[in-house]
Amino acid sequence: MLSGILNRNFIVKFILTAAALGILGAILAMTLIFTGAINLAANTSDPKWFYNLVHGTFKRWVAVEAYGIEPPEDLEDEGRIALGAQHFAQNCVRCHGAPGIGQNPMVLAMKPTPQHLPSVIDQFTDAELYVILEKGVMMSAMPAWPAPDRADEIWSTVAFIRQLGDMDAATYVDMVSPEASDAPEMEFGPLVEAEPMDFYLTRYPMEEHLYAAPTGGFADYALAGVPVAQCATCHGAEGDGAPTTGEAPNLTIQSPDYLSAALQSYAAGDRHSGYMQVVASQLSDSQIDALANYYGDTLETKATVMDEAPDAEVVAQGETLAMVGRPEDGISACLDCHGRDGTANADGVLVPRLAGQSQVYMARQLRQFRSGGRGHTSIWSPMTGVAHNLTDADIAGVSAYFAGLSPMEPAPQQDETPPATPAQVETAETQITQVCSECHKEDMAGAPSGETPNLTIQNVDYIERQLYDFRSNRRDNSRMHQTAIRLDDEQIDALAIYLDGMEPLVRQPAEPVSTDLTLGEQIVRRGLPTEDVRACLTCHARENTENLPQIPNLHGQNANYLAARLDHFKTAEDEEITDYSPMWDIAQKMTTEQLNAAAAWFASQEPVAK
Repeated sequence: MLSGILNRNFIVKFILTAAALGILGAILAMTLIFTGAINLAANTSDPKWFYNLVHGTFKRWVAVEAYGIEPPEDLEDEGRIALGAQHFAQNCVRCHGAPGIGQNPMVLAMKPTPQHLPSVIDQFTDAELYVILEKGVMMSAMPAWPAPDRADEIWSTVAFIRQLGDMDAATYVDMVSPEASDAPEMEFGPLVEAEPMDFYLTRYPMEEHLYAAPTGGFADYALAGVPVAQCATCHGAEGDGAPTTGEAPNLTIQSPDYLSAALQSYAAGDRHSGYMQVVASQLSDSQIDALANYYGDTLETKATVMDEAPDAEVVAQGETLAMVGRPEDGISACLDCHGRDGTANADGVLVPRLAGQSQVYMARQLRQFRSGGRGHTSIWSPMTGVAHNLTDADIAGVSAYFAGLSPMEPAPQQDETPPATPAQVETAETQITQVCSECHKEDMAGAPSGETPNLTIQNVDYIERQLYDFRSNRRDNSRMHQTAIRLDDEQIDALAIYLDGMEPLVRQPAEPVSTDLTLGEQIVRRGLPTEDVRACLTCHARENTENLPQIPNLHGQNANYLAARLDHFKTAEDEEITDYSPMWDIAQKMTTEQLNAAAAWFASQEPVAK
């Protein structure tokens, strides 16, 4: 019993002593901080033990973080090394030096002092270099990668840095020097105050600034005055991506509007790239427009030269995806959005031209879309959802197919959807009579209450896509899933073609969810700029729903059905919506009153003619 009391006394004394020491330590630390006794000056030398402690901690942290990271197999690829060289020359050499180039005296006065990479590169593995570039180093001047989800760019930079140990000065200068070109000067123009974004269909590309203030006033004169010279280091003097053997995209195949939107998106951080965000943020609006016109109009349009012809079977697989897609996996035909005539543009929704683009570049972009790290150029970007279901073989095939097409020449035309055959009519009418009419009514215009949608206003591609999504459960609706799993591909095609051929009807509820058509029209036409809500017509304009089959027709749809769908987007937890649908993000920013008003306005309009 006595020993138990003694043990308890010891424990109490130990706890009290530890608490007292903790309090004293905290008081001492606060005293040192508030009195300025801790010397943080960079012009003093640290004891060797302190340097070893800090540097040893850094080395162990990097080694632990790098454990299990497998470098890609193509780090020796010349194009990848060339692309990494340009980033190093723009952003790294000033602190870390290069072959034949020492470090700036101002850099050497930093604490900790950045290491001269050519001298120490062999001390780090490829995985460790990746960690340092991706995460940066706290309490040093080493920043994290501006676009941490762009692993492809980080590895390209690692690929170049790995070469520094054996590289001579002449080789380095040759790699990072821009090609000779008659690059025109592009004045930076006056700095102006940033304006809030305002979304109008009639003003695209947008004139407003997408970023608070360009940093070009602090850029090198070479970039601020003649940005083409800097662009040429990666994209080549002719804009076709030749210096990096296709790692950088071919710019000459794109329209000025698309190029301008892409640069604005990089500058705003909407499109992710540790390379391009740095460059684009240094450009003024006038320079962005000048560059877009230079590459999109002035230079000759040409295809990226492929090192070798791709395998015919790979191209054939890509052609199938490009022409018809794979609806059962939620993959639409690429040409539905990217243009059967090569223009690839719908009003307000810019999509890039793909014919003649670099195979290497397209493959990397598709993998980035698949991983969710690509970001977007236009307001509406379905590619993350589409690429989510692409296999590596799909990506190889699609990129090879489009790379082999001649730019600006129309891609092969897919035949227009023919009228339903007698057999398809019989199949569709049987399904409608026996199954569909129970909910959608015999005329397929939906229930007046809005519990089911009006299908007569939709096009064949949209209906087909939705039925495949219901069947695979990508679109969450238990009743439709149970119906769709009983349909084979031929029955789905028959229903979609038959419904596409129906005359659009209008059926509205007796008591719509809203009668505020003024508010609805404002949201639909202009959006809610203060809430960062885009105008609905940016995507759902009549022209876009004809050109982009993933976008449903809303004109003439049942008001209560639309309101219910918008509320579903607002409250959804399904990752197919929260991760891949732009509607989830939009609906989060709107009130129920605003959602209902937008639904009521669309319901009051005449359906889009088929």
